[in-house]
Amino acid sequence: MIPKDIKPFTPPPPPPPPPPKPAPKAPPPVQLKATTTGFDPKPASNPPPPKGPGGGTPLPPPVFPKGPGGPQGPYKDVRNTELGYPLFQQWNRWGQAGADKIQKVEDKLAAGQNPVVSNKVPQPGDLMVWGPNAGSGATGKADQAGHMGVVENVSYSVKNGQTYVTVRVSEQNWDNHDGVNGAGVPYRDITLPVNMATGQVTLPSHVGFVGSNPNPDLGPNDTITNDAFQINHTPEHVHVDGGYNECVGYIHDIPGYTSTIENLATSQDDKFLAAKEIPHDGKTPHQGDLIVFDSGSDLINEQGGKAGSLGHVGYVEQVNKNYDPPGDPNGKVVSYTITMSEANAKGNGGDDRSLRTFTVPANENGEAQLPTGVGFYSGGSGSGGTAPVTSTPSNPNTPVTRGQSYTVHAGDTLTSIATRAGVGVNDIVRANNLKDPNSIFEGQSLYIP
Repeated sequence: MIPKDIKPFTPPPPPPPPPPKPAPKAPPPVQLKATTTGFDPKPASNPPPPKGPGGGTPLPPPVFPKGPGGPQGPYKDVRNTELGYPLFQQWNRWGQAGADKIQKVEDKLAAGQNPVVSNKVPQPGDLMVWGPNAGSGATGKADQAGHMGVVENVSYSVKNGQTYVTVRVSEQNWDNHDGVNGAGVPYRDITLPVNMATGQVTLPSHVGFVGSNPNPDLGPNDTITNDAFQINHTPEHVHVDGGYNECVGYIHDIPGYTSTIENLATSQDDKFLAAKEIPHDGKTPHQGDLIVFDSGSDLINEQGGKAGSLGHVGYVEQVNKNYDPPGDPNGKVVSYTITMSEANAKGNGGDDRSLRTFTVPANENGEAQLPTGVGFYSGGSGSGGTAPVTSTPSNPNTPVTRGQSYTVHAGDTLTSIATRAGVGVNDIVRANNLKDPNSIFEGQSLYIP
């Protein structure tokens, strides 16, 4: 029996359960933000944008930038025309060097030809180019005169797992414009699929981009020609079964390389010299070198071709260094523009010869950054910047031989060279496509007609 003054024991209520832990927050979805707005540079987006066709990073000036050319240049009166507008923009940004680069593109269009363009993601300030009657779908189709516009902005989006790039292009004389920018210039937004691993945009044939920088764009360029090139002074090839043919046969035909090729072949167990068996560890190009491609290596051509099982070889006709700042020989070498001659460029077993030009970047040491398996051979008598056919008298008063190339010596002028050769100055200017007859340099190769 429980006494009345003692209350029965009542156990305390159980403590309240702890509040449930909040569920972990889901990570925010990855969004591909615009890399730039107009010409205002922004930090790299996610993913980082690939480099543009010129190999460079976004450039900062606004739509009508204040560059070395200034806004009152020779193109101010044509800035509202279809092809004058890109020239005006380039002049403002880069001066005459920038305008000259775009003028070459427009000259191609005027001739009814397709300029060399890139399918790499562009950067603001680059040019978008349509060849004659080129384009379809999202890009629209140009008329027979072709078309050009200026890239103002590049942004990214993802839909159903596919990444797209939207390129805002300001332009004149296009029918369907999305809007007008702050400078009163119409623009369109063109959205296209892009491979972010390679930076390549899916584009119709003969539609693409040209870098704004006056330096040549990386990759294939418009082919440089010159009467002084070795290809024009090498005897016609005679095909011999079991002999030196195709690309190696062409090099064997070049005066100064004949014995080199034969000696290299003799060193092979089967006495047969494949192009890939030519030594090629050089990284700095010189006129007169060979450029050798291992089997399967990138040929650096417009078709994106690869070298066959025997490799490939060509002759370096001309090397141009490109600088930062552009055109300043005291600046840093940022790339090399190489013109090479070759046989059997199509890989069909022929002996046909051709020229092509391309640009490769340079590393911090000034060496060419070539695709894997590609290098230069400087072992022939034509190496080191002097073509095998060059006449190089040690005495500057020695007569200059016509029909050959001549290497400029210290103290030479075009007049003195022409006098010693017995030709007119204008003949040499025309034969070598010289823009400034007063600007020749020691070591330069000139063909004497």
